Amino acid sequence: MSRSILEIYNNISVQQYKTDMGFKALVEGVHDNMYVIPEYQRKFRWKKSQVEELAASLIRGLPIPPIYAYRNERGQMEILDGQQRVMSLYFSSGNSAVATHSAFLRIPAYLYMA
Repeated sequence: MSRSILEIYNNISVQQYKTDMGFKALVEGVHDNMYVIPEYQRKFRWKKSQVEELAASLIRGLPIPPIYAYRNERGQMEILDGQQRVMSLYFSSGNSAVATHSAFLRIPAYLYMA
């Protein structure tokens, strides 16, 4: 017997956590496959100038939109929204200006867990 949508909905519990993620932790998490880009996400499309502008915004302390992620069954955080920002930060991690400030850079994030 199949369950109704309402029965499924009533048995789901999703928790949301708001956090400020450290730049280094995010970059290492991407490198170690703790943060993954699901197949349904579009491919990386930002230009070099957009990546540089994001890095400059972080260094200047300007707010950037948060990253939304969901913990999957393998314990990885699937990026739901913010893939362009996450990968841009990962790609900028080798930039000397970013590396100099990396200990102080914080990235807003919302993490969801079922």
